[in-house]
Amino acid sequence: MRHKQSRHPTEQGLTLIESLTAVVILGISVVAISPPIALSIAARVRAHRAQQAMQLAQGEVDRVRLLVENLGPGKTVLTSIEGSLPPDRGNIKPQNVPVVAPPSTIKPCHENLSAEWCSVHLDEDNQWDMAIQRFRTYTQPEQNSTGQNTGRNLAAFILGVRVYTRASIDAGNLSTQTPIGTASLALSAASSQGGLPLAASSVPIVKSDSASAFDNYNRLLTQMGQ
Repeated sequence: MRHKQSRHPTEQGLTLIESLTAVVILGISVVAISPPIALSIAARVRAHRAQQAMQLAQGEVDRVRLLVENLGPGKTVLTSIEGSLPPDRGNIKPQNVPVVAPPSTIKPCHENLSAEWCSVHLDEDNQWDMAIQRFRTYTQPEQNSTGQNTGRNLAAFILGVRVYTRASIDAGNLSTQTPIGTASLALSAASSQGGLPLAASSVPIVKSDSASAFDNYNRLLTQMGQ
């Protein structure tokens, strides 16, 4: 006995209206979740850049501190390493040192250790990615037994370091004066519109085995706090 086939199928396809409704719902969902995802990615990129900048700043501090400590036993003046140190900007608080315009061609940091500005490559595209401004302030002069300056500088000074993105440098809108000791994670700081450094620090550098190391260190701290 043959069974008659049902003329009404149990499953039916989506109608045009149902398809359009599904597309609209999908589009609304994508639009709703896209901004949080984009902001999250941007925040991770900014955090990564800031971390790189802080590592670069710390690396420059470590380089200069190692030079000073390796002067040799009993040596307390900078005569032999002046050519490897950042320029001396005089007796001025680090945060008051202006952000001078960098040269049109910024050499890599390892090629010119005494330049105020140098560049750092972070990838393999042969283009520098960050620039470092570095300088000394309150370099302590050597004095003889009568209290007169000998014309030589002691291994005691404040080292200032600021790290900028290439976008900030190329935009040419750097802040003329920048606070030292802070790193900004703001959106503007990581974009071409920001004039603040991603990382900045000011550190007293004193040869630790000199007889006047403690006094020099306290003197520099006082200069920083004034």
